[in-house]
Amino acid sequence: MKLVTEVNARAADVFPQLEWWKQGIPVFVQKQFPDKGRYTLRVWNQSRMGLLFGLETGRADEATYTVWLEADPRFVEIRPRAHALAEDAHLLLTGWEVVFDGWKILQAGAHTVNYPTLDTAAAWFLSRFDELDRAGLFRLLVELRAVGSELVDEQSEEIAQ
Repeated sequence: MKLVTEVNARAADVFPQLEWWKQGIPVFVQKQFPDKGRYTLRVWNQSRMGLLFGLETGRADEATYTVWLEADPRFVEIRPRAHALAEDAHLLLTGWEVVFDGWKILQAGAHTVNYPTLDTAAAWFLSRFDELDRAGLFRLLVELRAVGSELVDEQSEEIAQ
């Protein structure tokens, strides 16, 4: 809990283009474990694509620090755009993995034993965020937020009528 709260606070200072959490983190993170088996925080900002980060069970059933981008698979145009940005920025050479099915689009992970302190773990997360930002993926998230908020506005208008 302390880790995702700290990473969120540091990221808000470094990446102000995204709307980071201001309150309610403990309740949200605690719900993630029984519902999804992970301790993660998500930053969607009414976008069609979201950023998630925290602790997730890895392939060998051990806790893994993880960062990923995800989108509803129905929005088929997002995945190839995100993958192209990742490939152009050579993210696949720095430990990122492209995902071709389900909600996840792009993911990076690290064993928790390699980053044993709060500061080293937070630095790992912020480095991954920086890679996403430099690749243009945070810009894409913001761009898709405009599209997502238009959808929300349209849905609200339809409901009102």
